[in-house]
Amino acid sequence: MHLTGIMAAMAEAVAKIVYPFGLAGPSAAGSPARVYPGWPQPQALDADVAAGVTHVTVYPGADESVRSTAIGPEVHDVPAPLMSATVAGGVLLIGGPDDALPPGSPPHVVSAVAGSAAAWVPIAVSVAAGDTYSDIAARIAAALAESIPGCSATGRAVSVPVGSLFRSASVASGGSITRRVRIQRRGMQVIVWAPTPEARDRFCRLLDGHLSAMRRIGRDDDSGLVAYRGSSITDEVGKLNIYRLDFRMSVEYATTVAGAADASGAGDPLHDGGLRYFPIAHTPVLVEAGLAMGYRAI
Repeated sequence: MHLTGIMAAMAEAVAKIVYPFGLAGPSAAGSPARVYPGWPQPQALDADVAAGVTHVTVYPGADESVRSTAIGPEVHDVPAPLMSATVAGGVLLIGGPDDALPPGSPPHVVSAVAGSAAAWVPIAVSVAAGDTYSDIAARIAAALAESIPGCSATGRAVSVPVGSLFRSASVASGGSITRRVRIQRRGMQVIVWAPTPEARDRFCRLLDGHLSAMRRIGRDDDSGLVAYRGSSITDEVGKLNIYRLDFRMSVEYATTVAGAADASGAGDPLHDGGLRYFPIAHTPVLVEAGLAMGYRAI
C-alpha cells in the first residue's frame, strides 16, 4: 500500500457509507454529495455548494511516524505456465491451448539445452501473449542453429540434426516477488464541506459512528489498519457559505518493493529450477507515487 492508495481506499470506504446502494442510489445523509481523495478545487466546490451538494474529501495529515523498517519476508506470486515444452531425443515439442499463447497471458520464457556430451548449448526464448506456437518453435530453432547448424522447425516441433539431442526443456511464466520494507502510521482527514449547518449535521451523524467502527481499508493482501482520532468543526469558512467538519483518522500500512520472478530458472537453462529475482541493471524505478522503490522485469 502507498499514500495515494490509502487515500483512494479511504475515499472508497467513505463513499460506501454515504451511498450504501451505489452512486446511482440515494445518499444516506439525505442530500447529494461528492466523495473523493484529494483537496477540493475551489471553483468546483463553490459551484456545488451553491447547488446544495456537499463534498466529502480524504486528505493526509502532516503527521507520519515510521513504526518499523525491518525487511519482511518475500511474497511470491508466480502463476503456472500456460504452455509447455517437452523433449524426446532430437525433438522438442511446444504444447498449449489453441494456436497461440492466449491474450492477457503473462510473459513466458522457453529454455532448452541441446547438443551432445561434448558441447551442450543452452538457449532461452522470450514469449509474449499472442505469439503462435509455430513461431516460438521457429525462434528456438534459429537460436540453436547459431551453435548447432541444421536445426529446423516444423509447426510446433523443433528438431536437431543427427548426432545431437535435447537434454532438457522448460517453460517459465512471469510473476512477481514483493517484500515489505517499512511500516508507517499516517494521519488521514475525512473532511465534510457542506452548504448549510444542517447538511453538515446530517453528514456528522452519518459518518461519526461508521468511521469510529472502521478498522481496515483496502484489500486483504494490500490494506491498512484504521483508528479514529477525533473530530472538529470549523465555522470560519461559513462566511463563504461552506460549513466544514473534520474527522481525524490514522492508518497504519506497509510499503513494499516489487520485483519480477519466474518458476524455472529461465535465462539459465542448465538451472534445475527455483524462484529467482530479476533487477534491471540494478536501476531503481518509482513504484506507486514514489513512495516505494522497485525493479522492473527483464
